[in-house]
Amino acid sequence: MGTSTANVVEILALLILLQSVSSFCNGDNFNGSCIKTEREALVKFKSSLLNNSNSLPSWVGDDCCRWDGVTCDNITGHVVKLVLSWAPIMGNISLHLGNLSNLQYLDLSLNPSLVIHSLHFPSSLKYLYLPFVVLDKCDNWLQSINMLPSLLELELWNCELSIIGDVSHVNFTSLEVLNLGWNNFHSTIPRWLYNITKLQNLVLHSGPFRGSLSTDISNLKSLASLDADSNSLEGNIPNTLNRLCNLIELYLGYNKFSGEISGTFGNSSGCIKNSLENLILLNNSFSGSIPDNLGQFKRLKDLSLSENSFWGSIPVSIGQLYNLERLEFSQNSLHGEVSELHLLNLRSLIKLSMGGNSLVFDIDPEWIPPFQLDSIDLSSCEVGPSFPQWLKTQKSIRFLEMSNASISDNIPDWFENISSNIVVLDLSYN
Repeated sequence: MGTSTANVVEILALLILLQSVSSFCNGDNFNGSCIKTEREALVKFKSSLLNNSNSLPSWVGDDCCRWDGVTCDNITGHVVKLVLSWAPIMGNISLHLGNLSNLQYLDLSLNPSLVIHSLHFPSSLKYLYLPFVVLDKCDNWLQSINMLPSLLELELWNCELSIIGDVSHVNFTSLEVLNLGWNNFHSTIPRWLYNITKLQNLVLHSGPFRGSLSTDISNLKSLASLDADSNSLEGNIPNTLNRLCNLIELYLGYNKFSGEISGTFGNSSGCIKNSLENLILLNNSFSGSIPDNLGQFKRLKDLSLSENSFWGSIPVSIGQLYNLERLEFSQNSLHGEVSELHLLNLRSLIKLSMGGNSLVFDIDPEWIPPFQLDSIDLSSCEVGPSFPQWLKTQKSIRFLEMSNASISDNIPDWFENISSNIVVLDLSYN
């Protein structure tokens, strides 16, 4: 009995000793003052700024963990987060933060007077935000970022970058969010980008990028959002895009794409139909017919094919898209009839834009739509000769355009009941 009790006491003492050693090793005895070498690195950064005596006024004293924008780990005392958004800070500097060996989060965004011509980061960095920071003189930006294996988010939009650069091997393969929009690249989309297989959100908006979209886009299996609006991209959309089973948003508007889209969106075997919610292809040079298989994209909320060269009739299958909120086919070469079958199940629809086509609306006057529209554009379509009776049910209209719509009728008495919210009304040339 006595021996057993002694053993228990020894075990408890050993556990207490181990816990004490562990606490010491993990820095539980951190005294609340930041690490000297890291404070010196921050002081050096401040001294490199113009008007450094006026910049970052709280950055005085020994405890950098109390300085504005600086966050330290509660246990180790290491600086883990540096946020200087709208500081404002300015200067033409080399940014070397390698001594902040545990830094995970760096945000210098929205400082357009900060010009950085060289970058060096600790490999621990996970989140890097530099929007509106001028990087046009920074030739090593890609090489510096390629040394960050743990990087999850990278925001470099509106940085005046002009050289996209290339690397033989991509090391930042953990990246999930990449925003390179609103820069001055004027180049093709770099090959290394298609090797970041964990990428979920990719923004190339107003790069402006040129050339084609590679078939290697299918490598980005995790991609949920692709925004390549407002570039000079051309050629066909690669059919391999329909293999992106997680893609929710696809913005390819205001480019120079051409050809048909049936290969990408008309293939019933493509898994993209199970995920896609926003499909924006407006203002390109697409042609051919609208694929009947679009009716299988049950999650679609926003479908914009306006300002292209699509021809033929609108497939009735469009009426199966019960989640659709915006349907925009205006300014194409579409023809044929549009009946209530095309709109039958569009219970979520708030915007209907069909103007600038040769469409004939043949809708039963007694039909009651399942939706309440905010915006309607049927200009240059054959809507008349009678004023469309189905509009009688629409109580939320703000924009109504039916110019040149072959209407030869009186404005009905009930129109007053639906017009109280209208801010734009065009019934000209009828």
